[in-house]
Amino acid sequence: MVRRAAKILQLYNHPLSFMCQIVRLCLVEKGLSWRRTTVDIGPGLEAFDPWFVKLNPAMELPVLCDRERVVTGTEAICRYLDGAFDGPLLDHRGEAQAWIDLVDRLPVALLTAARFPRLALRHLRRQFHRLEDRAAVNPDLAGLYNAKAIEIDRLARDLSSPDRIVAVERQLEVTLDRAEAALAHRPFLTGEHFTLADVFWAVLLARLALLGHGRLWAEGRRPGLAAYWARLQVRPSLTQAGVRSRLSPRDIAWIALRSRWSGFLRLVFASALAVAGVLLWKAYA
Repeated sequence: MVRRAAKILQLYNHPLSFMCQIVRLCLVEKGLSWRRTTVDIGPGLEAFDPWFVKLNPAMELPVLCDRERVVTGTEAICRYLDGAFDGPLLDHRGEAQAWIDLVDRLPVALLTAARFPRLALRHLRRQFHRLEDRAAVNPDLAGLYNAKAIEIDRLARDLSSPDRIVAVERQLEVTLDRAEAALAHRPFLTGEHFTLADVFWAVLLARLALLGHGRLWAEGRRPGLAAYWARLQVRPSLTQAGVRSRLSPRDIAWIALRSRWSGFLRLVFASALAVAGVLLWKAYA
């Protein structure tokens, strides 16, 4: 493939999405420009709207549009960006691919939902009912909606199973142990250079920190991983890409303001959350 300079790329995105953060970090590390379109995957459930289903039948973010070409799937997008465009070659082959696969096999959505199980189950029920409604009024897309509903139901069942949660937490521990062993004598996962594997792992560690799992490498428990996370945090690209290791008051207010409540209640609730967020931010900063 001949590598070329990129014109403005279009990224369908959500600021808090784990997968979108990976693609945004890849874009920043490559030095590429892009235009973002926010798709509400919260209360608005825009990813289930017919226009988006036609763009990505999997009903998932992110989606990258390069002229007439549509690329879906986080890893596929990152591979495309790394191979098609000018900028630092992040390299996704060999050992780097093995580290990417480890992240891909971790059920991050379940780990995230398990941190807020009641809210997550409520949201999953809302998603399930929206899919049923969409299938009824869009018979041409009913097969896609029904398949997605099965996927959502499976996630809800996993979230309600203590044994499944314990198994996922064990899987996470084993995955982090592998990283700890690899990082004992090198700065990045595959050696001296930052690769696409580190893009995926930077966002994974940020999400784990946000969920309160930073203890898994704190207080000498995994010193190699702790040093690696410290190196990643000082890279300007994480801030530029909006990779979140904790929610800011702005994020909290944004979530409230994007809900479907009346304007007055949105304003009151967002203000209260923003104040609470500032207090928590100061307490843990």
